[in-house]
Amino acid sequence: AVFKSSVMHQHKVTVGDLVQCEKLHRREAGEKVVFGTVLLVGSKNFTIIGKPTIPYAKIKATIEQQTLAREMLTFKYRSKGRQSRFLRRRQYVTMLRIDEIVLDPEADPVDPPPPKPVRLLDLWANRWLDPAETAPIEMVDGPNGPVPKVADIYDGSEHQPGSYHRRGLASCYRFWPDPQHTHWRL
Repeated sequence: AVFKSSVMHQHKVTVGDLVQCEKLHRREAGEKVVFGTVLLVGSKNFTIIGKPTIPYAKIKATIEQQTLAREMLTFKYRSKGRQSRFLRRRQYVTMLRIDEIVLDPEADPVDPPPPKPVRLLDLWANRWLDPAETAPIEMVDGPNGPVPKVADIYDGSEHQPGSYHRRGLASCYRFWPDPQHTHWRL
């Protein structure tokens, strides 16, 4: 299968492959992730080419580790001005293990709506909050148990298109040219 793990990067994978992709925010080792932008699926008996994607195909993976890639060195030199510049840079990456390639034509291709965040601060802080930070959150009784008091004033909708997707709160990752993608194009 060929799938997209970011706006620019595509990967050709089979079950059991280890893939290095851009950092997936708010994810830790051992978590399961799903990628919905599948461009091509094939085996010995058949090949399905997306136009532009295959709506009923998904790639399920497990995060092996969040780490830093090797150093990328940059050296710039200007002979006339006697100037030089040397930089070292390391990129954050996520290592994925491909668990399953799901191909289900009978499944509903539309993703379920993203879940309503339990904690408003958690969504806006762009990180998971520590237990010490979540302790003072006021809870009130709701129809399905205790809910945060802020749920009365905030309906859980995205304040900006693609914000749930960037934070890993959507059911699966989708990128352009997928018709269901929510982020901006580059």
